[in-house]
Amino acid sequence: ALFDLTPQPRKVPRDADQDHTAWWDVRPEDPAERLEKVDAFAGHAVLSLRRDGQRCLRLLPLDDLAGDGVLLRPQFACGTLALSTNREPEVSGVLVVEESYVEPAVWSQVDLDSGERREVHRQDAPGHDPASYVCEMLAFPAADGTWVPAQAVIGEDEHGRIARWFGHEGEVGQARLSHEQEHRLAGRE
Repeated sequence: ALFDLTPQPRKVPRDADQDHTAWWDVRPEDPAERLEKVDAFAGHAVLSLRRDGQRCLRLLPLDDLAGDGVLLRPQFACGTLALSTNREPEVSGVLVVEESYVEPAVWSQVDLDSGERREVHRQDAPGHDPASYVCEMLAFPAADGTWVPAQAVIGEDEHGRIARWFGHEGEVGQARLSHEQEHRLAGRE
């Protein structure tokens, strides 16, 4: 949930006004989303969040914070979408950056009202072919039985296909694909 910390009637809060008893909901909680941060721009709030294991952005007009707004999802498989550096708050569009484990970063200008994207820069990666990899969003059971999303990148080396992933502490895991797994992926790039 988003909370408004400004006491009613609206006035500049003092330090003593900054405890949880002065808060009230301005946007109900969505159990499918994990809110990471909120940035404010002219007439809009941009929510950085996780949904379905992906980093996404939700564009909300300030006069309708409880509404659906526009949900921007990554365009790359297993990609992330984040607000880039935006120094001016009085804007009608923001700069976002999108990337994945196999795709180079792409910066786009996004209209805050419509969510329409216009690419402004694509990072060069000479010699890299993203089509040589498959990136999959998988789910694994945690110790308590909760299914946790994770991303795996499948590539090839001199011994065959191999899956690589990042662990929760940033370590890299890898495993050779079994014959059964190879068979299930047959025909996929």
